This record gives sequence, structure tokens and C-alpha cells, in this order.
Amino acid sequence: MELNFKNILNQHLENNWNQVHYDTFAPGHLSACLQDNGKDWWIIVPLDASTCYLIYEYTSTGLNIVGRTCVGNKIYGELDFVSTTTFSPDRTKYARYCPRYGVQLFDFDSKTGAINRPKYFHEEGGRQPYGEICFSPDSKLLYVFSIDSIYQYDLTSDHVESSGILIDTLDQSTGKTNISAFNSGRIGPDGRIYIGGLAGGQYLSVINNPNCRGKKCELIQQAVRLPGNHDYTMTYAPYFYDFKGVRECKETNSVDSKEANLKVFEKRGDFIYYNFKDKSGWISIYSINGKLIKTMKNVSPSGVISIEDYTPGAYLIQANWGIFHYEYKLVKN
Repeated sequence: MELNFKNILNQHLENNWNQVHYDTFAPGHLSACLQDNGKDWWIIVPLDASTCYLIYEYTSTGLNIVGRTCVGNKIYGELDFVSTTTFSPDRTKYARYCPRYGVQLFDFDSKTGAINRPKYFHEEGGRQPYGEICFSPDSKLLYVFSIDSIYQYDLTSDHVESSGILIDTLDQSTGKTNISAFNSGRIGPDGRIYIGGLAGGQYLSVINNPNCRGKKCELIQQAVRLPGNHDYTMTYAPYFYDFKGVRECKETNSVDSKEANLKVFEKRGDFIYYNFKDKSGWISIYSINGKLIKTMKNVSPSGVISIEDYTPGAYLIQANWGIFHYEYKLVKN
């Protein structure tokens, strides 16, 4: 964001900035959302100790205030400094969460920047002081992280407020040292949700299938060991791109071990050989950022996939044969 320093020195702020200061920003996070034109941004600013929000528009011409809106009746108090706000990837929802005061979920209009129809839920009364929220890639589920637990809410339900499911509690009996709590989760480039801890944990937990309801989302605790300690929160990735290519939730049995994958796939140069014995099925190939590159349906039980024309980088191959689900990660040199 650029400011006109000459104006600041002369104490002549532009009109937009004069309007900003008529209220106090809440210490909770600001959030931005891409507009329908694919180049401009909406920015929503919660106001402190209030049900009101400032709505801004950031374009090539600068930052403009659109208006001030007051919605609902829920006010966050003095612990708002640990709250978080976020938009759903499909840009239809805006949510705010503070462990002390619960979740606020709004409908969001990406054409006008307006928020409305608030819902309030997951009020734990400050059982844990820290935590954040994350939408699933398909925007149908909301995950709530609060240090020792992860909950999931179904946003397609007629009763979102009562749809919460406990996914898991923090396992402290793994024998690993310096484990990470469930403080914050973000969608990664591969469509998974990565969960960071608080106060120096050295691991990330992973939700492999975040579009899936309940235990089928496949949470793996302390899945990724980091080269150093990770503290407080996951970074906000610019994930407002098309997540339609991210794999859907399927009723399958996941085979995740390296040994099983090697029996199914084998890389020889620029060719991938696969063998699923006597059943036909389908294969999908994804780039490292979760984009669908190619899908092959009703392929023979064994065969060869050429990656000669692929650009160098990492890829994920998924295959479904009968009731089984396989994944294979490869690097094209």
C-alpha cells in the first residue's frame, strides 16, 4: 500500500484516509478477497467493539472506501487481538473467529463487497485462548482449530450452527518431541490443509482430503517435520484461484504407504508404468499447485503414462481401481 508522504508531512491526508480514522480498527485480522473482474480486491475491516465493518476497494487507481456496514448483534471484546478472519475460496462466505467469542459466519456478495445473514456458533467461552479457522477447498466445510481440537462444520446444512463434528484431539502420546498444537490451518497449493502450532512446534499436521466430511477428511497429526521451529500462525497463501481441479471426496480405501505405491507405479525416465492387476479404473494427474492436468477414465489395468511433454517439477498421480485409492508423487527433471 502506497502513501503520499508529501501529504503526510504537510498533514494533508487525502479524503479517503480522513474517513478511515473516524473509527478504530479492531485488532483482529484484515482480509482481502479478489473481485469478479479478477484484478481488483475487496478489503473488509472489522471495527473495534462494534458490529460494524468498513469495506474498501483496492484497484489500479488506489484504495477507496466503499462504505460502512453494521451487521448482526455479536460484539468481540478485549481478546479480539487473537481473532482471525477469512473468505471462502469460492468468495461466497466471510468468517470471523475468536476462541473466546466463537465463529461469526456471513454471506458475502463478491459483486458489491457486502456481508449479511450472520450465523453464530462454536462458542467455547475461552476454553482455549488461541485458534483459527479455514474453509475447505470446495467452500462447503469450515474447520475450527483451537489448540487441542479440530472441529468441522457443514456449510451446506440447513442448521450450520449444530452441524459441528469433532475431527480429533491433539495426540500427545506419539513419542515425538516438540510437537505442534492445532493453532492455525491453511489450504496449501496441493489442496490439502496444513496445520501449524503455537510457541515453537517443529511439525505440521495435514488434512489430506479436506473436502470430505468427518473422519474421511483424513487428518494425519505431526505429519511433516520442519527443519526448524514454527511459531504462532500459518501464512496466508493467495489461494483465490480455481480449486475445481482439487480432488473430490470419494468413498474409497486410501493406500498411503510407499511400499504399496511402488507396487502400483514405477517411473522409468519420462514414462510411468502402472499395474493394477485385473481391474480397470481411472487416473488423474495434478500439478504441485493442485490443478488438474489430465484425467484418463476406464483405462486398462496396466499400461504406460508418458510425461515427456510435461514441464520440470513435482506432480501427483491419483488412481481409483475398484474400492481402492492410490497416490504417487513424482518429480519430472
